Amino acid sequence: MDDFMDGILARRGDETAEECSEWASGGGATETVLVVSHGIAIRSFVRGAIGASHDFVIHSDTPNTAITELMYEPATAPDKAQLGGWRLMRLSDAAHLQ
Repeated sequence: MDDFMDGILARRGDETAEECSEWASGGGATETVLVVSHGIAIRSFVRGAIGASHDFVIHSDTPNTAITELMYEPATAPDKAQLGGWRLMRLSDAAHLQ
């Protein structure tokens, strides 16, 4: 899952290398990507993205068709003072099922 998500961040499609570089540095437009996966893969990726312990995968739940939303923000400062990375926006949201 990590390799797949890294591939999405590295290349969005048919853009030129310059366009991809601009997007990765935060200069491009925001893009939304939908990834559909099994719950264990989602929880495993989220665990790594937020730096949680391995227990997170075991003690969290992902109901079928639940929505987990993450946002990736590249580092914006050359000195890395503004660190980028994944931000968890929603986890296992199943409100739409009610």
